[in-house]
Amino acid sequence: MQTRARETDASGNPIIRNWGAFILFLLGAVFWAVTVVRNLGDPFHQRYPENTYVEVAGGVLALIAAFFAFTSDSL
Repeated sequence: MQTRARETDASGNPIIRNWGAFILFLLGAVFWAVTVVRNLGDPFHQRYPENTYVEVAGGVLALIAAFFAFTSDSL
């Protein structure tokens, strides 16, 4: 049986890319980005900027997780 190159790893074993996790983490990053932009004008967030830092950290972590979900292969 012949398989396409993108369906096998370097050893010839079949692989499946984890697109679901990638999309979910990417949507999480978009959510955090929208939340940060919406809260930039909020006086509460201006008075306590650590709240914005936590939101940015959530977005960065979601982007890192999306990157790893995109680059990793699962059997």
